[in-house]
This record gives sequence, structure tokens and C-alpha cells, in this order.
Amino acid sequence: MNSGSEILMEARRTEVADAPVVSEILKDAARWLLSKGIDQWHPHHFREERLSRQMASGEFWVGEVEGAPTGVFRLLWSDPILWRGHRGEAGYIHNVAVAEGWHGKGIGRLLLAEAERLIAERGRGIARLDCILGNERLRRYYLETGYRQVGERIGEKLQAWLFEKHL
Repeated sequence: MNSGSEILMEARRTEVADAPVVSEILKDAARWLLSKGIDQWHPHHFREERLSRQMASGEFWVGEVEGAPTGVFRLLWSDPILWRGHRGEAGYIHNVAVAEGWHGKGIGRLLLAEAERLIAERGRGIARLDCILGNERLRRYYLETGYRQVGERIGEKLQAWLFEKHL
């Protein structure tokens, strides 16, 4: 599928049996965010039971190099909470996380590229994603990967920057 400078990563839709691996990758990412003072994710958000339901709906994808999981992302076809009033023209990328041991190797970019490919393959011309307001590091990363900041969503429980990329 995608290749970084030296890495060939394949992505596949997860199966319910992948829930323990996906859960651990996301929990590790949540713990890392919290250790950096970024209150975006919490480990309890990624219980296997909840993820299994989302996997059964075909929402999660896992990246692999030679069969080893390198990261995950969730791909949705609507997001009425963050993207109210936007319908049918985009794919919504969530929960992008790189597995421990794979940081700094371009896996995040490969995961985003795969999600973008899937969105385009479905005939949608826009990839959308978000990050918690104040996560400046992730904001810069998204801008560096070609996304454009298009707004903010300020709610009672969620405050996020919104990004999109035309494919």
C-alpha cells in the first residue's frame, strides 16, 4: 500500500479479534498525551467492548509492517457532533495513533495517507479531522501534512480545532 522512505505499510480493516491490540495502541497514546499535559484522550475511552462494537461496524483500520501492528485510525462517513451541517462530501478521520516502537518512522503520515486514499476511493473529495484545542504540536503536524485549519468547535464538553484537506 503506502511506502515511507524505507517502510512498506499495509492497512486492513480490523476485525473484532483485533480489539486487544487496537485497545492497547490507543491506551498507550492516551497515557502519552496525559503525560504531556494534553487532556484529549483517557485510557478508559478505549475499552475492548466499545472498540469491538465500532470494529464490527467497520470503523477501525490497522496499519501493519510485516504483520506487526504499527498504528490505527478510525474512519467515519459522518460526524454530526464536530461537523454539524456538513453532509456527504467528506470522510472523517479519528483516533489516529502510532504503536509503541514505531514513533518517528513516518507511520502517522502513512496512516493519514491510507485514510485519505479510502476517502477518495469512496468518491468523497475532502478528508476532515480534528484535535483538542491547545494541542499545538498536533495542530502543527496536521498543517505540515497538508491540512488546512478551517474552524473551531467550542462546546460544553469538547473544544476542538477543525481541519480539512481536499483530495
